[in-house]
Amino acid sequence: MRILIAVDQHPEMGFVVNQVAELAGNTWANVTLLGICSSEAGVNELGGRLDAYRDMFLSRIGNEVLPYARHGAQYELVQQKKGVWDQKYGENKGKKDLSFRIRCGNAGRAIVAESQDANVDLIVMGCSGGRCEWPDDAIKKVVKNTQCSVLLIKEEKKPQMIVCCLDKDTVTQRSIELINQLVTLYRAELEIVGVTGVNGLPSDVDRRMTRILTYYTDRNIKAWIKSVDAVSLKAFVAQAAEKNLVALWMGKESLLVKIFSRQRLVNLATDSESSILILR
Repeated sequence: MRILIAVDQHPEMGFVVNQVAELAGNTWANVTLLGICSSEAGVNELGGRLDAYRDMFLSRIGNEVLPYARHGAQYELVQQKKGVWDQKYGENKGKKDLSFRIRCGNAGRAIVAESQDANVDLIVMGCSGGRCEWPDDAIKKVVKNTQCSVLLIKEEKKPQMIVCCLDKDTVTQRSIELINQLVTLYRAELEIVGVTGVNGLPSDVDRRMTRILTYYTDRNIKAWIKSVDAVSLKAFVAQAAEKNLVALWMGKESLLVKIFSRQRLVNLATDSESSILILR
């Protein structure tokens, strides 16, 4: 798995780095920490902030089993092309990649471009409660224009429950394992929600939900199944997102894609009080 953590010049993004560090330590993911600044004048200051986030990330994981190289004290900013810098440290590589990059310009376009260049599986962004203050409609651009999963973490509010909605049986094993890691990270309970249509819950979805439930219960995760009518799903998700982390499996032919257009996903991501995970 490759995770892209997007941060800007605001200092309160540390809670995102800490949570992703715990996730990465469990999964041994390759991680890119991407700093965004509006102009080249902010590159050096942002480099210092990324350096502090690096220390925070490595300290959070600890020394027992460290898949990432321990960096030296000094770093060098190397410009790769106009508006793009790599923050390089002089050390041997670890078993997994931990890299640092700065992009200048429009925040949304920069995150989308980096996610495509690095072929990431998951983008993680931070947000302060219902006040998503990313510039340039960054969250809107990321949700609308990326094909990978997106996790929007709200403040340091850790959810007590993760609510996963699906209406197709084409759920990837990687998505199932990511939910497993998030449940472990937050020490949360898990609710698996099947979306019913006019003919009830499709048999293939019912079987898939049962297999998913077995996967989680075999790992001592407190989980259960619930069915929600498609007509009521938007209201159900909006209510669930007030306190819980909501995960939506957005398959290519999913009814969820029709119910939650990309604009509705943007509204849900920015307006909810709790974290949102869009699985693709």
